[in-house]
Amino acid sequence: RGFDTYDDRVPRPAEATDTLEAARPGADVVDAAAAWLDAAPADPFLLWVHLYDPHAPYAPPEPWRSRFADRPYDGEVAYASAQVGRLLARLDAKGVTNSTIVVVAGDHGEGLG
Repeated sequence: RGFDTYDDRVPRPAEATDTLEAARPGADVVDAAAAWLDAAPADPFLLWVHLYDPHAPYAPPEPWRSRFADRPYDGEVAYASAQVGRLLARLDAKGVTNSTIVVVAGDHGEGLG
């Protein structure tokens, strides 16, 4: 409610059970957000992006998996950070960086150091 576009597509394997959580990889989320940004009018906009990656089970994609082999949570945080960087670069390419407020929030990282 309140969004002109709301994209909550999360792929679920056919064998998934009711208790299996599913998540969309951050790269896919940022790809969709970037496509929306490319098509967005120059009017003021709100873009809310939820990166779910730093949640169990911790299994970051390469190259973060190898770089953080003994600290997979940190690898997931680094991967999510890289995706935020991609989104910020897209804002810059669109020429709206200086007129955009960006808010980043985490939900429970304090529990993991």
